[in-house]
Amino acid sequence: MAYNQKEQAIIVFTTEEISMSMRKIYRELAKKHGVSVKEVREDMQAALTEAYTNPLNNNAITKAYQNRVPRQDKIPTPEEAVRYLAGELKKNRA
Repeated sequence: MAYNQKEQAIIVFTTEEISMSMRKIYRELAKKHGVSVKEVREDMQAALTEAYTNPLNNNAITKAYQNRVPRQDKIPTPEEAVRYLAGELKKNRA
């Protein structure tokens, strides 16, 4: 299957994958979709940028959820987003 930036992706983490390094996550996704690691990271960042800057997401509920993600700048990096999501998943499994 060719990788498509507009394709919606759902990443399901198993317990082992939560501790997986971002480098390994990028490699696994790149291999699965037949693209480069650089392309995976760029597409993840593009999706995050779209989610945080799209005017349709400019409402109180969406902003409240977005503000839960710890980040250095206005828009989280893929690493920041995955770290947060993995932590949330881990908490919910406990």
